[in-house]
This record gives sequence, C-alpha cells and structure tokens, in this order.
Amino acid sequence: MKVAKTWVDNCIENHPECNRWATPGWLPTRLLDVGPPGEPNLHLHITTGISTTASYTTLSHSWGQLKIKRLEKATLSAMMNKIDIGELLKTFQDAIAIT
Repeated sequence: MKVAKTWVDNCIENHPECNRWATPGWLPTRLLDVGPPGEPNLHLHITTGISTTASYTTLSHSWGQLKIKRLEKATLSAMMNKIDIGELLKTFQDAIAIT
C-alpha cells in the first residue's frame, strides 16, 4: 500500500496533467463514504452542502451483464444508511480497502 500511496501522492503533487479534468469546487452528486481507516462504515453520501475541498477517488467499471447491487431509486434510502461490503463485488471491496 505504501508504494501505491507514493504513486498517488507524486501524481497529485507533480503531474498537473493528471488533474486536468478536475474542476475546482466540483464534486460528484453522490459519493460512497467508506468511513475512517480500519472502521468501515459504508454508506452513500449526497454531496449537496459538503465542502468542495473534499477529496475522493474513483473506480472506472463496466457493469456489463452483471446482476449486482447497484444504486436505484428503490435502494437509495437504504444505501444512505448502510451498505454491506459483503454484498459488493470483490473489485469494489478491494477499491474500498485501498481507499
């Protein structure tokens, strides 16, 4: 994990081209709050009203034909309270652990 953190820190500090798509003050409308390190408390967070200096990571993923847990109108309220990490694909579990 130290190596990956070093790479990300180096990119943020030394590669302005990596941040060329970042718009100051902009956040996605929804973020997954993973909680503090070692204490996962997964839940969906609506970003309206949060500081625009918040940092976040992204995972690019193709849904394909998979029938997996995903955000829908019917699941919005429940996902804002809690998301069980065990219900997510291993790719998402790993991304959360790394984040």
